[in-house]
Amino acid sequence: QPAQAPTAAPKRRRTGLVAALAVVGVLAVGGGSIAAYQLMGDSGSEEGKDGAAGDRSGSKAGGAGEGDRDTGRGTGQESGSGGTAGDAPKTTAGWQVSAQNKNLVLRAPKFYPNAKDVGSDTLCRPSDVTTLDINDLDVTINDTRAPGSGPWLSYTDCPDPISRNGIRLADPAGAFGVTDERRPTPAQCRSTAQEGSLPNPIPLSRIRDDSVLKAGTGLCIESTDGPLTHLWITKVNKEPENDNLRTYVVTATQWKPE
Repeated sequence: QPAQAPTAAPKRRRTGLVAALAVVGVLAVGGGSIAAYQLMGDSGSEEGKDGAAGDRSGSKAGGAGEGDRDTGRGTGQESGSGGTAGDAPKTTAGWQVSAQNKNLVLRAPKFYPNAKDVGSDTLCRPSDVTTLDINDLDVTINDTRAPGSGPWLSYTDCPDPISRNGIRLADPAGAFGVTDERRPTPAQCRSTAQEGSLPNPIPLSRIRDDSVLKAGTGLCIESTDGPLTHLWITKVNKEPENDNLRTYVVTATQWKPE
């Protein structure tokens, strides 16, 4: 009988190489995770809406709105805890922890150099606004309108000097202040907020010179709806190509009255 031809060895699948290349590709694009975002940092150190909440035109951070940035940088929020058991927040009688070490990114809004004030000192077009709901700790990006009043912290930059420029607490009866305490008690954080050590809004000039908000400091925010929030800044990313604004990577702790 003729000799049987040898069977060709099966081709080895190069799954390991493909997976590695896929990971590199994700980081190169600048995906929405905080870990990927921090790789791109260059810092050496670590108002209600005029309509109903449902009328907001922005997108939740981590969603499709991220692609609207010219820089292509991702941002947003991650579920779960960003700390360890040793980082458990302090609490006292009358308060309960409602959020613990929640990772958030307060992304610098996109600057439009030709934008104009079209709303009697309150509305800029075109505009890009980053908003934090201080009750629910949800970040919205690519919003088009800074809130007038309500439980929001907004961040916007209009070339015209509108009153809502900078980082502004829109809650008319709320309060916020800066602290160097990493793990304050609710009483300490409330006292810091009520001291009112921050201008409202925080001017763009003080954002650019890092004189107020920097890595290793925190914000204590008191909402008239009850929640008390501590935002600890873990990283500051400079954006010289974006009107020299700053993006803040933070961990959030929140208490609510029992």
